[in-house]
Amino acid sequence: MWVRRNEIRATYKGVAGRSTFDCRSSVGELGAHTDGIMDEVSDRVSTLTSDVVNAIEERPYTSLAIAGGLAFALGALLVVQRQQQRSSFERLR
Repeated sequence: MWVRRNEIRATYKGVAGRSTFDCRSSVGELGAHTDGIMDEVSDRVSTLTSDVVNAIEERPYTSLAIAGGLAFALGALLVVQRQQQRSSFERLR
């Protein structure tokens, strides 16, 4: 494998030294692709955020109930996890 300015080349050698994979792409192309992905993720996050804010404004009590239920479930999972850690520690004694 060798790296040259503005170019990345990765070669995977298979059985008996035969090349089974050869990929070449410029750093600029990779940067443009990464920028496109980041723009798409940013758009999706802003859409999700606005949807959540709209749902909270339309149904505040339902949103509060959902948040409380999730907090209860998370707390229950943490309590169960701590009990399991204590019991495994007691077994080692």
